[in-house]
Amino acid sequence: MSGSERSWRLVLTAAMLSLGPLAWLQWRWIGEASQAEQERLRAWMRQGAEQMAEDYEAGLFEQVRAAAAAGVIPESSWFQGLEVTTLPPRSSFWEVAAPRGPRGPGEEWLILRLDRDKVRNEIWPALVARQWAGGEAHGFEVQVLDRRGAGEVIFSTAGWKPGIAAEAEASLRLPGGPGGRPPRDGRPPRAATSPGHAEGPVVVQVQARGGGLATLVDGFRLRNLAVSAAILLVLAASMAALAWSTRRAQRLAQLQMEFVAGVSHELRTPLSVIRSAGENLADGVVTRPEAVARYGAMVRDEGLRLSGMVEQILSYAGVESGRWTPARERFDLAELAGSKGVFIHGDRLAISQCVRNLVDNAERHGWGLKSLRAETAGHCARIIVEDSGDGLDPADLPKLFEPFYRGVRSRQQQVKGFGLGLALVKRVIDAHGGRVWAENREEGGARFVIELPL
Repeated sequence: MSGSERSWRLVLTAAMLSLGPLAWLQWRWIGEASQAEQERLRAWMRQGAEQMAEDYEAGLFEQVRAAAAAGVIPESSWFQGLEVTTLPPRSSFWEVAAPRGPRGPGEEWLILRLDRDKVRNEIWPALVARQWAGGEAHGFEVQVLDRRGAGEVIFSTAGWKPGIAAEAEASLRLPGGPGGRPPRDGRPPRAATSPGHAEGPVVVQVQARGGGLATLVDGFRLRNLAVSAAILLVLAASMAALAWSTRRAQRLAQLQMEFVAGVSHELRTPLSVIRSAGENLADGVVTRPEAVARYGAMVRDEGLRLSGMVEQILSYAGVESGRWTPARERFDLAELAGSKGVFIHGDRLAISQCVRNLVDNAERHGWGLKSLRAETAGHCARIIVEDSGDGLDPADLPKLFEPFYRGVRSRQQQVKGFGLGLALVKRVIDAHGGRVWAENREEGGARFVIELPL
């Protein structure tokens, strides 16, 4: 293993191992963020409850002052009845008592009866709409509860769930009551209260919609966890893709180096033969006619071999670059196997070259060609090349059609070639919409099958 590859693997391993602590930190941060969000929402709800209570109190005090000053119920009033009495005021949300005149034995009280329908259907809905008109507050429910006696519900929004505790509440300071009178010069500041601890018999309560604040924040946390998990998965997938592509690039670079070495080796032999033959002819070492003819044939054969190698390399480069597109002509595929009657549309020259490559492989690697035949199978045409050799090594089968790949036996036996023939066959057949595969025959030897649409 080279130093650069070792360093790359260490960096990749460290990056993958860092995903675990990163996931733990995200889990912890999301938990803290969820807790902070819960506290923020609870404060928001408490503030809204207090603001609605203050708005109701302010409106009610103005209504009481107007009725007390006029002595009658004004138009558009919150009240539907008025009574003057010397009896102590009763403790009721629906009856507001305002003192008339100085205190004393005969002190008179102005008793104002609230319009239930107006309070429930107009006043409180308007206060809720004003407070929770938009933003995040649309997920809250409101209830006004009189805790005295059986616990009368003065008002509640449609989504209020009685079985879920309120997250925030504020008490209403109402005028009247036993010994009470409305303040004349403003009210003292309201003290903040927590759920279940609001002072006063009548309280404004707020709860989160859909199961309470905990459920709402849990949903927020789950969404954040899902997003974080997706990000971590993308990071892991990116690292895996980077590792795969880097490894593939390294493998390709290694194969290319082997290809260059193989081509150099393959070119060296015919060039040496041609150069030696040329030198002997030029120096007059060979003069007899039969020897000159033999040397000429040697130069011709080695030249053809060189031409075949160059053509194969150029063909692969053209197919791999994507600039090559197969011609579409109707021809008899079976003619390539010495028979007739299997017609397809495709590039006759390119497919012929593929068959020749497979036949050459059978001659070089498989102890000779055993059979070459064409047949139909359903809507496909097949041309099958079989040899009588030792078969294919199982380790070679998955990589057999990769560029620059040479089988274990080919390398061990130093069979000439540089691993482009089968890769070129696969690219050409893929471009025709077909497929090619290799397998071992039960009776021995290898079988290569080209399948093309009819």
